[in-house]
Formats: sequence, C-alpha cells, structure tokens
Amino acid sequence: MKRTYPQETMGITLYVEHSDSDLRRIYLKRRIAYVEVGEFSKGYAAQEVFGVPAHVHCVQLHSKEAEELCIQYFASGGTELAGLMDKLDAHGIAYGYLNNVGNSYVSYRPAAC
Repeated sequence: MKRTYPQETMGITLYVEHSDSDLRRIYLKRRIAYVEVGEFSKGYAAQEVFGVPAHVHCVQLHSKEAEELCIQYFASGGTELAGLMDKLDAHGIAYGYLNNVGNSYVSYRPAAC
C-alpha cells in the first residue's frame, strides 16, 4: 500500500515539482491563528537528504503582510522555503519555524510576535 501524507494536498499549492520517484511541494494553509507555508518532499531525494521517505518543514506567519509576501515570492519564481525565509528576514518579518523528521527530531522556533 502506498503511503500518503496530508501535506501532499492540503492548502493551496504555491510551487510543485515531481518525477516518477520524487515529489516536492510548497503549500500555504490558513490556520485559525496563523498561516503555514510548508515545503514537503517525499521519494528518493528525501530519503537521500534526510534519511526518511518523507520530510516537511514550514514557517508560521502571523500577518497579512507576511502572507502576501509569500504568495508574491512563489508567484515570481521562488522555489525553496529557505529562499522565502531569507526574504522574510530581509523584510524584518517574524515567523515561527518547524522542522520535523519522523522518528528522529523536531526543531521549533516560535515567532517573536
């Protein structure tokens, strides 16, 4: 049975690339208290880079300005969550960060709102 993950379909897709063995998707999900922008990857590349079949990391944003900047960043050709984080830093926009590798570690840095 092929395993699926909610990050494959939740929210709206800001960027996606896929091949026979890999999927990498940037998504935006509006939550009650914040907006989540995440990068989900699964397949051979995730296994090689992270040592797991699937990996997700995301930023949590608390302003409409930050949400607009994210949408604009990916609409204008951005393809990496790390590049978005650089852009947020350059604009002085606070964000939370979550990085999760199943059965290994979770790193979390809350936003300084």
